[in-house]
Amino acid sequence: MTNLGKVLRKIRSDNGETLKDMAAKLNVSITYLSYVETGERQCPLKWESIIVSEYILCEKQVEELKQSIAESINKIKINIDELCENKKSLTVDFLRKIPMLSCKKITQIEALLKEENQSVGTNYG
Repeated sequence: MTNLGKVLRKIRSDNGETLKDMAAKLNVSITYLSYVETGERQCPLKWESIIVSEYILCEKQVEELKQSIAESINKIKINIDELCENKKSLTVDFLRKIPMLSCKKITQIEALLKEENQSVGTNYG
């Protein structure tokens, strides 16, 4: 079982729910949820917001959930069709350079994004 699977199992246990209950809230089959927990399928990004809204989680649990989802993701598809050319270029360049960024630079970018998210009323990290 993956770290994400352990986090999801703990959330279910804390709320007295079964795999079937959580699968229904996520609008997926029990099999699909099980596959995500074991790492055989990737966790859909939308699950984070669904789980946070469906379950009463403390701040620590929300962070554990976010971290475990981030750890489980090995591919991400981004639609940049509707972005202007500058934003498209920035997106592609940023994705190419992520592996070369220092921890200090990543921390700075995370702080900038967190600041931006708070200014527009979103909460992605």
